[in-house]
Amino acid sequence: MFRLSAVSGALETYVETCAAVVEPERTAEVLRLLKKRGVLNRRFRIVRREGFILIPVTDPIEASRLGLRVTKTRLPLNYRGLTFKDLLVERIPEEVLNRIPRSFDIIGDIALIELSPEDAKIYGKIIAEAIMKLHPNIKSVYARGRTLGLERVRELMHIGGEKRTTTVHREYGLKIFVDIARVYFNPSLAEEHRRIATYVKDGELILDMFAGTGPFSLHIASIRKATVISIDVNPRAIECLRVSIMLNKLRGDLHPLVADSSYVASMFLSQFDRVIMNLPQNSLNFLSQALEITKRNAYIYLYTIAPSCSDAVKMLQSTISKISVDKKVKVENCVRILPYSPRRYIYRINLCTV
Repeated sequence: MFRLSAVSGALETYVETCAAVVEPERTAEVLRLLKKRGVLNRRFRIVRREGFILIPVTDPIEASRLGLRVTKTRLPLNYRGLTFKDLLVERIPEEVLNRIPRSFDIIGDIALIELSPEDAKIYGKIIAEAIMKLHPNIKSVYARGRTLGLERVRELMHIGGEKRTTTVHREYGLKIFVDIARVYFNPSLAEEHRRIATYVKDGELILDMFAGTGPFSLHIASIRKATVISIDVNPRAIECLRVSIMLNKLRGDLHPLVADSSYVASMFLSQFDRVIMNLPQNSLNFLSQALEITKRNAYIYLYTIAPSCSDAVKMLQSTISKISVDKKVKVENCVRILPYSPRRYIYRINLCTV
């Protein structure tokens, strides 16, 4: 149950629990006793009601043994240390609560949570209220479904807050403009974006082959005097990147380009010092083009999906054996980046051309 707080004007969540009924002058004494016995229930706030103090307890029998009067009542949740799922107890059936994920993505001031279409339709509003209650900086909540098409855009359903899909996401002080309805963006890759940027040296020429909104490109141009060509087939992604360029002070030169990466080899033969291939589902199909556009002693950062690093490298070696290029490739290392699905992960393979 939600109730309006007379003090703050904010919505509070009230849940049934057990509480010790204490005279105000005994509050400090009883709190010490309950803490010592380990039965103070910190999930709820202590309240004053009808001249008495109600102190939440986890074990009513143990509290009674201390000579305290215990009653069942509804108390407001103490949000410190709670998750949004704690706020949904008694508001959503247990079987539904069990299938709602514990975590969600935050892009700028927009939250995205994985929900089935049915759960989003029936319980989405309640779930959004709980998320925004615990995270006041979140202004909009969307349920997301499958990833669609080459542009890797998610199905979305608005379930709470402001009905908009654009936001400014921040990573390492960078401002990244994102339209969640029309572009792919993964906030879990912030550390990876920065790590790749640190590998780059001043004066290098970099190709971000599947740039999306350009987080790799922006990180590189923010800390290195390098030239970055950022390609994506999705025009909206490149529009977002152009906005981000205006929002940030960059050291390097960044050139966004709407193009199909299948055709980049004809434009940039043997020019690049580094190529970023962040298209895990399909990057191996573009390896031939990546090799054609790199110099010798250049680096390729290829992202792919596999059960293990050894499997990822085997897939790479199989692909290399089927393509014809005048460069040899050395695998420097393979790093697990993120979980993708049960028993499958996204890996980065660092390649060096010889």
